[in-house]
Amino acid sequence: MKRTPKYVLVAEKLRSDIEKRYGPGDRLPAEPQLCARYNVSMITVRQAVKELAGRGIVSREQGRGTFVLDRRPRNPLKRVAYIYQTTFSSLEQDPVTGEAFAGVFAACSAQGISTLTLPVGDVTDSSPPDRRLLSPVTYRGLGADGLIIYAGPFPEEYIRGVAESSSLPVVLLNGNSPSIPSVSVDHRGGTRQALEHLYALGHRRIGFLYYHRAGRLSPSFDERYKAYVAFRRKHRLEELPSLVAGVDAKRPAGRSEATALLAAGPTAIMAANDRLAMAVYDAARDLGWSVPRDLSVVGFDDAPCAVNACPPLTTVRAPVRELGSEAVALLRRMADDSGRHKSRRVRTGLVVRDSTAPARRKKTARKSL
Repeated sequence: MKRTPKYVLVAEKLRSDIEKRYGPGDRLPAEPQLCARYNVSMITVRQAVKELAGRGIVSREQGRGTFVLDRRPRNPLKRVAYIYQTTFSSLEQDPVTGEAFAGVFAACSAQGISTLTLPVGDVTDSSPPDRRLLSPVTYRGLGADGLIIYAGPFPEEYIRGVAESSSLPVVLLNGNSPSIPSVSVDHRGGTRQALEHLYALGHRRIGFLYYHRAGRLSPSFDERYKAYVAFRRKHRLEELPSLVAGVDAKRPAGRSEATALLAAGPTAIMAANDRLAMAVYDAARDLGWSVPRDLSVVGFDDAPCAVNACPPLTTVRAPVRELGSEAVALLRRMADDSGRHKSRRVRTGLVVRDSTAPARRKKTARKSL
């Protein structure tokens, strides 16, 4: 009967020790230590390690040592649930949320992953949570393997509750969380670009118009507002409460709030998104103001309405569709590996069109006769 080579016996002992003592990524003891442990020669140890490397159990890295490979069964994504809050009424009517989902859908389709949407009604600190999404039964019934949550105005506690209840890999889209990996636009950087553009044109009385829901700003609008505050302090501009106005997202038109903002006599307005910029256009037109002659306007997102506006809107281009595909890529990595995963910020770019011009003297909100 043919004898089993000694290095094969040592390889089996080492494999057994790996299963009992070491985890994925752990470095094995140096070769002299293994020689002492198994009372064999250096050549035998090297042959044993080579045997395990060939079986995909360990990896030998020159100058660093031998490491245990991760052989845990993978959890490939088959179905992704996209959770979003209905700020307006649907993915079609909210272009940014819809564009983000389009990116998710395209990336999933290209990889053979199915998708489903889970729209959620109003969720605030004071409103009762949507219990469906806080029950593991929901996700088992839907067959979801991972979740992408579009941040919107969801409270942090709600997002964390959904993530914990699902026991699935979760990625937060267009928001930030200390406990959940996220993919987000660089909201502050984009806002700074827009405001510095206005400042270079000589504007000093710059208003800011944003959305809120029951007094709560979504993570994206909160970041943009903080960038506006930091910009004013950087340039030591007078902080006038009348130059800032919020629009309740339940009544999203924003025309009356924009009109009130114009009463403060700004020479330019930074709208926190392009939809609000259109409200500023309407308010200015009501007062007989001309954009950009009497008022410069900048938006954020580069939604379809921006390029079709009259005049075409200067805005910050947020690659929202790219966010969706990046979120799917991150979710796949999380499904394959339960370790820590870094959040990612996607850079924006300022698109200068015809809605901004050098500052003129201050206008007052008085209708022309």
